[in-house]
Amino acid sequence: MSKVVIADTGVLVAYLMPNDKFHQWAVTSLSDVRYPLLTCEPVLTETCFCCKKSAQAKKRFCN
Repeated sequence: MSKVVIADTGVLVAYLMPNDKFHQWAVTSLSDVRYPLLTCEPVLTETCFCCKKSAQAKKRFCN
């Protein structure tokens, strides 16, 4: 059985938005991941919706 890490909206939003109170935790946690990161289109859609007003998040996620 192969190992994967499942990412939901919360960790992705925290990673992308520097002003989020869990940002540093998300950056540290995701930089330590050594397995494929598994998510789905609805999670990515919700992440984009949550970050749509953040210019910094758009730079990190959409480029």
